[in-house]
Amino acid sequence: MLFSCQSEKSDSHENEFMVTLMTLDPGHFHSYLLQMNMFPEIDSVAYVYGIDDDAVKSHLDRIEQYNTREDDPTHWVEKVYTGCDFVDKMFSEKPGNVLVVAGNNQKKTDYILRAVNDGIHVYGDKPMAINGENFSKLKQAIDLADEKECWFMTL
Repeated sequence: MLFSCQSEKSDSHENEFMVTLMTLDPGHFHSYLLQMNMFPEIDSVAYVYGIDDDAVKSHLDRIEQYNTREDDPTHWVEKVYTGCDFVDKMFSEKPGNVLVVAGNNQKKTDYILRAVNDGIHVYGDKPMAINGENFSKLKQAIDLADEKECWFMTL
């Protein structure tokens, strides 16, 4: 599923959109699948925001496994913020342009709507909505994405 924020030119890719990942509240293995390999369009510096818990640790451990594997290792540099204000911190800093959201299904739709409202693209896993209230927020985010020229991609 793909919905289409406006592309920006980067210095290193004159005619391409450079992606900088911001993973918010990782809690599912989908949060690190995008980083299994390196891609020229994705900055090797990625940002992680969450609470200091096993889910964040698991996410970072998996990235480290990718970085240290014998065959075709990656070279991700994870910039991590953990604290109870991690959501507000990410949205105030906005160090990237693509939100990776694969975790808490109760909060996921709020994260998606806030990202699109801030002009941030979304790469998220399913389900994006788990009840009627979340579905209404998701529809609102999709409508807003058209206005903000943002895209959604789902795993």
